Amino acid sequence: MGLESTLLTTEMIREILSRHYGLHADTVVPLQQGSANCFHITCDGDSYLLKEHLHKTDPAEVEREIKLNRHLLNAGIPTAEILTTKTGESQFSSEGRVIILERYLTGIVYRSHSFPGRLLPRAAALLAHIHTALDPFDLPSSMDQDWFSRYNPKRKSKDLLALAEDPHFSRNTPAMRRTRADLQFKSQAALTVGSLPEQFGNLTYRNSHGDYNCLQLISGQADELSVIDFTDAARLPVVWELMRFYAQSLHDCKNPAEMDLDRLTSFFRSYMLYLPLTEDDLRAAPYLYLYQLARSNYGYRQYLSSDSPKRRAYLDFAHWRTEMLRFLMSDHERISSALLRLA
Repeated sequence: MGLESTLLTTEMIREILSRHYGLHADTVVPLQQGSANCFHITCDGDSYLLKEHLHKTDPAEVEREIKLNRHLLNAGIPTAEILTTKTGESQFSSEGRVIILERYLTGIVYRSHSFPGRLLPRAAALLAHIHTALDPFDLPSSMDQDWFSRYNPKRKSKDLLALAEDPHFSRNTPAMRRTRADLQFKSQAALTVGSLPEQFGNLTYRNSHGDYNCLQLISGQADELSVIDFTDAARLPVVWELMRFYAQSLHDCKNPAEMDLDRLTSFFRSYMLYLPLTEDDLRAAPYLYLYQLARSNYGYRQYLSSDSPKRRAYLDFAHWRTEMLRFLMSDHERISSALLRLA
């Protein structure tokens, strides 16, 4: 589901493919996942994915993703190849938006909270291999000490309360009443977590995918996993990416209170077969995810700004994230203790 409505018609896409790639599309089908607008295209029996980035996307960031894509393919990471145009370009602009074309990876894409538990060891191994492959790159830092120090709990709390008072959220419907209650709860949580960064001084950081979850994985033959979309690649705390993957991907977390701690611990253990995590990492894992959720308004803002006919999905996701925050605020010690058994 694109955050912005597409500016491309089917005929425009056909013309783009012909002019830039010498391809003649048989079918053009819009896809629903992701913030960018994506289209599945077939041409003479071959499949492609065309991505129309958001209007604010910096071409330099897309170029970085293209370089990462080539490096990862050379390193043996199974991912989609980004193709070049007839003139050797990997990206170009149409209607003021950056366009790229990549090979379409066939297989199963699991929806949120539908990732099979049997594939968790493979997902952990793939993430570790990505970390190793990306090690040579100088990627932007995320969740670093500067990010922690910039946080102002009182300002964030005030901003969340202001968001709760947005006229759109004032309607007397179940979804809007829940949204107001969520944002009021988050405004208090934003104050509560202000001292948590004191626990994050010794975290393990690695170059990583940045948005690793089941929507970015494709299961092929014999359950082999491929990974797509390195737009958000960054240097970040490993345990945040592990916690977030599990929470957004596994069925037991659809209702956060039902998180299976034995399975979560097993997922961390699988990662540690390839790369180490310290006692400080394991202790901090639920606290860091809690902290990030508490200071984020993702989903609520996107719901307000999106012109997509399916923008309600952003609000549903925001509601789920707030439920996860509630759960973590009550059970963080239990989760931390379970993970520390791996130390």
